[in-house]
Amino acid sequence: MMRILLAGLVLAGGLAGRSAAAADLDGGVPPPASLPTWSGFYLGVGLGGRWTDANWITTALGEDETARAPFATSNPAGFDLNDARISAYLGYNWQIAHWVLGVEADLGWGDNGRRRIGIPGSLAVFAPGLADTASVKDEWDTSVRARLGYLAAPDLLLYATGGPSWTSRKVSASCAGPLAPVSLCPSLLVPGLGVIGNRTQSASDILVGWTVGGGLEWRVADNWMLRGEYRYSKYESTDFTFFGTTGVNAEQFRFSVDQQTHTAYLGLSYLFPAGAAASTPDRAATRAPDLRPALGYNWTGFYLGPHIGGAWTSTELFDPTANLGPPNLPGSVFRVDAAGFIAGGQVGFNYQAGGWALGIEAQGAWANTTGSILPISAPPPFNATIRLSSDIDWLATVTGRVGLPLGSSLPYVKGGWALAGERYATDSTLLGASIPISDANDTRSGWVIGAGVEWAIAGRWTARLEYSFMDFGTETRSITAAGQPPTPFDVDLKVNSFTFGLNYRFGPAPIAGTF
Repeated sequence: MMRILLAGLVLAGGLAGRSAAAADLDGGVPPPASLPTWSGFYLGVGLGGRWTDANWITTALGEDETARAPFATSNPAGFDLNDARISAYLGYNWQIAHWVLGVEADLGWGDNGRRRIGIPGSLAVFAPGLADTASVKDEWDTSVRARLGYLAAPDLLLYATGGPSWTSRKVSASCAGPLAPVSLCPSLLVPGLGVIGNRTQSASDILVGWTVGGGLEWRVADNWMLRGEYRYSKYESTDFTFFGTTGVNAEQFRFSVDQQTHTAYLGLSYLFPAGAAASTPDRAATRAPDLRPALGYNWTGFYLGPHIGGAWTSTELFDPTANLGPPNLPGSVFRVDAAGFIAGGQVGFNYQAGGWALGIEAQGAWANTTGSILPISAPPPFNATIRLSSDIDWLATVTGRVGLPLGSSLPYVKGGWALAGERYATDSTLLGASIPISDANDTRSGWVIGAGVEWAIAGRWTARLEYSFMDFGTETRSITAAGQPPTPFDVDLKVNSFTFGLNYRFGPAPIAGTF
């Protein structure tokens, strides 16, 4: 939650600072009486992230409402889901003096999911090879909201928003019986019939809830609007009964899942004005000379600069042989979420032609994202723990960029190739004795997409905010522990990042008559 709020504050501060600087440069002259209208329909697209906190509570095992095992898996159990989110939105504004009232609908999609070893609240032992699993996944969300905004400046709208929201969700449980030493399902291996009792069940539903939030919207040029928005959504709790009560060796269990979601994104929209607007000459006549980069800002040329920000990673490790810990049983899946600070630099080249700015850019950053989980933690007499950790040491990308120059600002999208330096390790103890630490270093290759906005602040200097999503796919790697054979396992890695950067531009003067 804290990291999402920090990302929102960085975004809000960047846009608010820009507007404040503009006000200073206007020389304190009051806004003209006649301003471009904010009334009318608008249509836009957004790119950002969605973070879901789902809480799974098992309420009954079998017919016994109080049945619990001495080494039960965590109950309640949290499922933290995060991924990139793309969206589209449309709405209508009514401007009344300095106030803007509106209604808006949006639709977003993201592939958020997480799987855990063990069904929450069921019997488990300290080994990581348990084949029972539980998972939660959501994909799309939508909302219909009211908006209330105040024009802090002629081109800057501060707004709050809220209304009903809906989201998709799928919950699943798998009970593999004889594949684990202890399982929720008391499966039997019957000659001629195979395994009786193995079970997998899923349920999909559409949740109803509410969402509230706020943001900043900036009129960057003519009828183009750039926004940064954060929203919190809360959804209803849903009850489930899995594995039923019929058939041989049936083992039902009941549980409920509730969830809340945090969403932050950058959006770009186009307004179709509903009324007459003051012309640009009228506005200019009532203001002090504008010292900011003009509509003729030239983005062509090389640039170089630093950036700082934060990164959030999700690493899923699948151990087909379960050699990461005793007993050696297949089916172990672990997810490690990590977060940290990144700092680096970028170099690139833009070419502006025909109303577009095309470019290529290389980035490199030092990263300090660290995270670990304790999927195995048994009380005495076992005193067993297994800690899995995943760290990112550095990130690098080479991307193409396509931007739409809007006066002194440049909204853009990007995509290309990504590299990451990852370290993953296991640290184990059993019966009070340490098991040799296993670790591995790896360079991962994948793809990156992202979006941002860059604006000219003084002469050749520009500032920018950027979001990137990197997917490094799934690769098979090995961990080698002292005195043990290599352990193969599959590693799936995804990275989200928000950064703030500065650039200095070389080449042609960005504005005619400057140097």
